[in-house]
Amino acid sequence: MKIKYTLFFLYFLAINAFGQGNIYFNENFDLTYKPDNWTYEYVVTVQDEVDWKFQNGGYNIDTTEGGGEPPFAYQGPNNAVFYYVSQTGEATRLITPPINMEFGIKPELRFWHAQATKKYGGTDNLKVYYKNDTSTNWNLLKEYTVEIPDWIEQVIQLPDSTLSDNYLIAFEGITDNGFGTCIDSMVIIETGIIGKSIESLTVNQSSTDEVSTSSIDNKILRIDFKVKGNDGDMILDSLGFISLNTDDENIATDGIKLYYSDDTLFNNSELKGFGNFIDTKISFDDLNIILPPGYSSAWLLYDIKDDTDHNMQDNILDAYIPENGIKINNYYYPFIDQSPEGERLIVESIFHDDFETDKGWTRTLEFERAIPLGYGGTQNIGSIGKADRSIQSRH
Repeated sequence: MKIKYTLFFLYFLAINAFGQGNIYFNENFDLTYKPDNWTYEYVVTVQDEVDWKFQNGGYNIDTTEGGGEPPFAYQGPNNAVFYYVSQTGEATRLITPPINMEFGIKPELRFWHAQATKKYGGTDNLKVYYKNDTSTNWNLLKEYTVEIPDWIEQVIQLPDSTLSDNYLIAFEGITDNGFGTCIDSMVIIETGIIGKSIESLTVNQSSTDEVSTSSIDNKILRIDFKVKGNDGDMILDSLGFISLNTDDENIATDGIKLYYSDDTLFNNSELKGFGNFIDTKISFDDLNIILPPGYSSAWLLYDIKDDTDHNMQDNILDAYIPENGIKINNYYYPFIDQSPEGERLIVESIFHDDFETDKGWTRTLEFERAIPLGYGGTQNIGSIGKADRSIQSRH
C-alpha cells in the first residue's frame, strides 16, 4: 500500500527578551485599509499611482466570495494585494513602520505569498527590500517573478550586519496584468544561534497527468525539505530511488534526471544529475547541495523514448524513495519507504514537438520559435515562445 508520510523533528525555541523566538514585528493585514504607520512609495506611475488593497484573496473578477486567485487570505479575513490592470509596470512599495532590531542576532523575515497568472494575461511581481538608518537607498533582499498559484511561506534571513533600531522593510508590487501579488501573515522573528536541522521531509507525487511518448522532463516525484536554524550547514549528499515503472526501457538513455530548487518551484530549479535505472535502482551521489533555511526541493523527472514498436500505451511511470534512501549530514532518511499516492500513464503520441529545436514548421507573420517574453493575451502574439503540444491516439 502506498503511503504519503511526513517526517517531523522536534524543534525548540528559547524565548527571552532578545533571544531566540523573539518577535520583532508582525502584521496580518486583517483590516480593509492600510495598517497604521505603514506608508507608500510610488516607484513607477506610467498610468497612475497605484495603492495596495486589503481584501480576502487575490483579484476577484466578479466579486463572488472565494472567486479570486488565490480565493482566500492565508489566515484571517484579509490579506494585502497589489493589483492593477496594466502591463506597463506600475510599482508601489508598501513600507513597514521603523522596527527596532538593534540587538538582533539572526532575524528572519517570514511571510505567506501568492501571485497567480491570468490565463490571457501575465503574472504580477514582488520585490522585497530593506533600509536601515544609515541607508540612503533601498537594498534588494529577494525578487519573485514566477507564478505562485497557491499560498507558500517565504523565508528571508536579514543580513545581520545591517541591523539597527530604525529598520524598514518594503514590499514592492509590480503590475503585469496578473491576479495581483498577495502577502499575508508577515513576521520578523529572531532565530538566534541555532544549529540547522531538518524539521520536515515530505515526498510528493509531482503529477498524475498522462505522459506522451517522445516527451522530456516529465515530473514524477518532488521531495520537500524544511530546514530550521541558521548555524552550520545541512548538506544533501545523496538521493536514491527505486522504479515502479511497468518497463524501465520506456525511459530514454540518461533520461532519469534530478533537479534541485532553493524553494518549492520547479521554475527555479537546476539540473544536478542524470542516469539510468540499473536493476530498478538509481542513486545520485556526491551532490554536495547545501540546504538553505526554509523550504527547498528536489525533483525526479523522466524523458520518454519514441514508441517505435507501439507497445508503451498505458504503461505506468512511477518511483519511490526506499528506507534510508536520502543522506543528509551523514544521517539517513526516511525511516520507512516513501511512495506517495498516484502514478503517470504513457500515451502514444502521433506527433510531439516541445519547440526546443526547429522541426520544419512554416511560420508566417509574427510567429517565431523563441524564449517567452511574457506579454500574455493577444498583445504581441507572435512572441509566444516555448510550448509543448502533442497529438495523441489511444488504441
